[in-house]
Order: sequence, then structure tokens, then C-alpha cells
Amino acid sequence: MTTVSEDIINWSKKFVEKISDVNDMPICPYARGCRIKKTFKVEEVSSKEDLLNLTVQWCNKLKRTKYKIVIIGCTDLSITADQLDSGVEALNYAYMPKDVYLMASHYEQSGDVDFLYDDDFETDNEFSMILIQRLAELESASQNLKNKGFYKNWDKEYYKQTVQTRKNLIRRILP
Repeated sequence: MTTVSEDIINWSKKFVEKISDVNDMPICPYARGCRIKKTFKVEEVSSKEDLLNLTVQWCNKLKRTKYKIVIIGCTDLSITADQLDSGVEALNYAYMPKDVYLMASHYEQSGDVDFLYDDDFETDNEFSMILIQRLAELESASQNLKNKGFYKNWDKEYYKQTVQTRKNLIRRILP
């Protein structure tokens, strides 16, 4: 049996970094580089309290580290998708002005993005994730990908849920 951390690294290698049929590019063109350069940090917790505490710790120190992305996997299955999304949105209000952006990924919603899934990849564990990144770097990378046509074949709803939601939050939160 693999650990949650191993599942997340395998997910990156076998799914996120893999060339997608959607646009002949990896799901995230930057993931492999982060993993290889060791600017990709994975942590795991087993309770919602620990998830919140560790997330806040990383939000406060991310910019002082070498990491471009921190992913925290949590095996507490009592956290609903709505609770995770609401918590992450609240944290974004606090941390986006500090150049930190969080994204939620709930285990029950992982299959909702059918257009990205051309493979039967599955993890050994059920868990939710919080992904933490530097906002300015994420925005710059996203704009670079948009300029290259990366999003043109994306499902419109998924684009709205990810990229457009982030842009809307930036307009609401940042001066």
C-alpha cells in the first residue's frame, strides 16, 4: 500500500505530467520541472484540524522557501467538498494579498473533469488536497499558457471553475 504522499507524487508523474489528448501538452506543463528541481513539496495529514494548521503554516512561510507548490493531502474523509472549498476561499481572502493562492481538490470531485481524463489512473488512498502556490507566479504562468493557446480546447466550465474563478477573486480581493 502506498502513502498519500506517494500517491500524490505518482499522480503528478503518471497523470499531471503526462501529455494530454486535449492539447498535446501535459495537464500542467510546469509540474515535471518542479518535481525534478525539488521545488514541489508534498505533506500529508489525517485530520481537518491538522490540515488547517499545516495549510496556514505553509501560507505564512511559502515565499521564504524554494518551493513553487506545496500540496497537502488529507485523509480525513469527514470533510465535505463544500467545507473544503469554503475554507480554501476564506484562506484566499487572507493570503492572496500576500501573494499566496490556494486551490482545493476533494476526493469525491476528482472525476468531475472528464475532458482531462484519458487514462485509468487511480490512487491507492482516498484523500483531499490543498495546493498552495505563489499567486504572481501562477498568474504569469497561466497567462503564458493562454498566449500559447493552452486553454483553447479546455472544457469551458472547467476553465471557468479554475482560471476564471481565480481571476474573479483577484478582482474582488486585490486593490
